[in-house]
Amino acid sequence: MSEVKTKTFKVCFEEQKKDGIVESSDVLSYLQSIMKVRNSKVLAEKELTFKDNESSIEILCKKNDVIKRNMKLYIKRYLRSKQLYPYIKVAGEENNKIVLKYRNPVTDEE
Repeated sequence: MSEVKTKTFKVCFEEQKKDGIVESSDVLSYLQSIMKVRNSKVLAEKELTFKDNESSIEILCKKNDVIKRNMKLYIKRYLRSKQLYPYIKVAGEENNKIVLKYRNPVTDEE
């Protein structure tokens, strides 16, 4: 039998968690309810595994079930649903890492 290749996406929102804007449990429940695999939410429930870290979420899937572009779109949809998209952007870093960044960061320099 051949071994099934897997891919892990990591969605990081450390700054937003520190500021109290984004909660990991809220992002996790949204992604579990909205994500699809091969146009099916039922398959997504069976094939996707979610791991909740305090300031990030890891999504484990088969190699070709979810692509990075679609993962970024799911995160953007979450931000739009919470009306945070004008303030936070979704950036892809490294191979399978997605980071939420402020659009206009404020620095405390005076």
